[in-house]
Amino acid sequence: MRERAHAATAGVARRVTAPLLLRFADFLSIEASFVLFVFAGRYKALPELRNFPIDFTLLFLIFTWSLIVWALIAGRLKPLPLDLPNLLIVSFCALATVSVFWSSLDVRNVDKTLRFLLLTNTGFFAAQILAQDACRRERMLRLLMWFSCAILLYYFYYRYVIGADVADPNATGKLPADTNNYQEYSAHANILFTIFLSLGVLGYRGGHLILAIVGCGFALFALLTIGGRGSLAQALIAIPFLTLILLMRPQRILERLARLSVLLCALAAAAVIGYSVFVTLQGGDTVAQELYTLERFEMQLSGEHTDSMDERLEAQEFAFRQWQERPLFGWGMGEFRIQNSYLEYPHNLLLEILMEIGLVGAFLFFSACAIATIDCVRTAAHQAVNSGWVEMVIALLFLTELVSHLTVQGYLADDRELLTYLGMAIGARWTVRGRDPRYLHGPILRDARRPQEARVAESI
Repeated sequence: MRERAHAATAGVARRVTAPLLLRFADFLSIEASFVLFVFAGRYKALPELRNFPIDFTLLFLIFTWSLIVWALIAGRLKPLPLDLPNLLIVSFCALATVSVFWSSLDVRNVDKTLRFLLLTNTGFFAAQILAQDACRRERMLRLLMWFSCAILLYYFYYRYVIGADVADPNATGKLPADTNNYQEYSAHANILFTIFLSLGVLGYRGGHLILAIVGCGFALFALLTIGGRGSLAQALIAIPFLTLILLMRPQRILERLARLSVLLCALAAAAVIGYSVFVTLQGGDTVAQELYTLERFEMQLSGEHTDSMDERLEAQEFAFRQWQERPLFGWGMGEFRIQNSYLEYPHNLLLEILMEIGLVGAFLFFSACAIATIDCVRTAAHQAVNSGWVEMVIALLFLTELVSHLTVQGYLADDRELLTYLGMAIGARWTVRGRDPRYLHGPILRDARRPQEARVAESI
């Protein structure tokens, strides 16, 4: 009797401690180092870390690749397959490097090429290696969720506790006047919104919908108040993208659409109630100023303040005119800011590649993007029958980021997030194509055929 009681107690203890060990293992994994590398620009310029003697980007780049190489040697990771998307990206990198020799050969051309090859493109290959395993894909998104929460809590602490708006270029108090990084904070609010949106619709637990309502509400409040118009647009675009992907797999479609409707109705009700409470307590003018993102949209649409978009359109027109002069191979990597130092880059990845690397470079890069788009949509639609929130998040992040880069965003030397999402989209396709058959059926959040303790030891 005593032995049975002891065995039962030990079983309960294992079931309680195993999830805790799994969560703690997240922060000691390759994926944690990789997330800190990809988003190093989001935190290394913060006042508390600005004087750190070591550059965090290079530090976690070296640390991540050292761990990846060790895991490849130990057999815990699969090497990159020699398939068409990888050949296209490698060819694009080779062409971009060679293009420097027919550019102005300025230091800035070489700098952009090195930044792209060493700090941006490496994220594509690392993300693809890690994303081939379903457990590591989920871990990356969990870590990205926690990292985004930390960044937003930092922002809200300074804005609402200390009283200094870190998104304001004229901020006073502890923060210096040059801390105008509202776009970075808004980008993480968009990431959080996308993760919770997918989790609410595709999470296999009932409590995931409630968690998603709270998480999406928090992210939406940040998107409306910080000021990033592009991030808010990306978050809203994710909703029809999610609906279209769900419609591609009609199984359980009514259940999924019902959960999406409940989530959106709850967010709409929370927005109306919150706005009414704010107007009652503080007055309409104060609330209008707090909703800074909507205010910026209104000023753009009314023509009151259009400087930002006017400069981007001017840069895109310049890039298009220059591409017409050298349509096939372009002017060379980094040549845009040599010829137009005021605008730096055209805020449009397609026009940037066309002008600097030409039609050949655009064909190589966007052919890989087209393959990734088809594969990640197919993967997300396939997995949506079971759980699939991880694959859905990858698809939504990649698709919305790609749309943004084809319209109002993009700088090839610093587009680490886009290349990371591209690598994750290509790596995740092996779930459907059979390279990782363990995860073709059943919930992806947990593999019931292996104990959690074994998975923790295996995947760190």
